[in-house]
Amino acid sequence: MQNGGQQSTGFMLLQQHNAAPVPCNEEQFKGFVAGIEAVLQQWTALLLVTRHRDGEALKIIRDEIVNWFWEEGEVYSDELEQYFDDFFESVRYVMVEDGSSKEVSDVMHSMYVTCAKDDYTMIHHYQQMLVVFQQANPVQQSVFGGNWAMDETGQQVNCEAEGDEDNDDDGAEQTEGTSAGAEDEESVAPVAPVVVADPARPKPQTNNKKNPFKKGNDGWCTIERKR
Repeated sequence: MQNGGQQSTGFMLLQQHNAAPVPCNEEQFKGFVAGIEAVLQQWTALLLVTRHRDGEALKIIRDEIVNWFWEEGEVYSDELEQYFDDFFESVRYVMVEDGSSKEVSDVMHSMYVTCAKDDYTMIHHYQQMLVVFQQANPVQQSVFGGNWAMDETGQQVNCEAEGDEDNDDDGAEQTEGTSAGAEDEESVAPVAPVVVADPARPKPQTNNKKNPFKKGNDGWCTIERKR
């Protein structure tokens, strides 16, 4: 009886820890949204998709996740993971194979639960990590053309000093040019799947060099063996 009682108590505590006591109120939800934005802006797979496939991908995911939690209250990790898989694969032809979809899903669910308990430790942690990430990660810089963040409306805003306005304009023009070029390219060439793999896995070595060939006097081309 004693062991059974201990197991029952432990199970109840685990349930209480993993579930939100009540839906977040308006103030708690604001903190949760700030946490979502900090996490999404550090998700390398999403940043790559935003750069190469859909320039609005980051904002779309942010808005849909925020609306989902606001309407439903607690959204579980497996539901979020399925949403991310559908978002990347079905529409944008991207396969995320680094396990980050599950990791982000778990973090978001835990954030909602802790915010509902007035605990913003996770939020502050990921906000601090975001500052370091934006300073060090080249993907983040190439996607936004500078140190960018989201404002309260979900719009991307530049956080650089006012003295760098000229550089910001140049970066914006370069980003627009890249986006326009990408759209033209995609309108002509078929879209190929993009695989975001685990960085720890070695990438297969490919030889992209063409076989050298010689053209004879008779007009025939002889293809030589690759060296």
